[in-house]
Amino acid sequence: MALPVKVVCVVCLVILSVYLQTVDSDATESTCYCLTKELDDLRNPVHIETTEIDGKQVYFIAEQIGVINIYTPVDSGNQLKPYIDVTEKVICEPEVMEERGLLGFALHPNFSENKKVYLYTIRQLGDKQYAVISEVVNQDVQTESMILLIEQPGEKRNGGQVKNRVYITKVKIDL
Repeated sequence: MALPVKVVCVVCLVILSVYLQTVDSDATESTCYCLTKELDDLRNPVHIETTEIDGKQVYFIAEQIGVINIYTPVDSGNQLKPYIDVTEKVICEPEVMEERGLLGFALHPNFSENKKVYLYTIRQLGDKQYAVISEVVNQDVQTESMILLIEQPGEKRNGGQVKNRVYITKVKIDL
């Protein structure tokens, strides 16, 4: 089974963001880049953010199933460590490429001090589905507070992004 182009592109962007390494740091005219395998077991990655923690570059990689992993190239031994897990709260069928689940996240501009992360998810609340923007502090999902709820007209067209500002696409198409 071939993967949809959208999925392949997202996976390629995540791989390139994490895997691209300079081979020859002394190169003057041109720099050579080489792709090397760094990570395994990513399940439909949808977003990546980078920041510095304790003087080290770290990557936060979101998977649509509801997990934000942390990856520290220097210390991790090429392992992902779960940072936030909301799999029990989101709607996502891992075997189906769909527009639900954990769709994005943003680190607070003062993340190094307050450890706040903003999530963009699709959830079932009662008998309806909602796009939810929420805040999690210190990676403790028990502290999660919902900031914005938008009722979804269906299971499709749930695109959007959370990055310093909230961008959500809400479209209803009657065919």
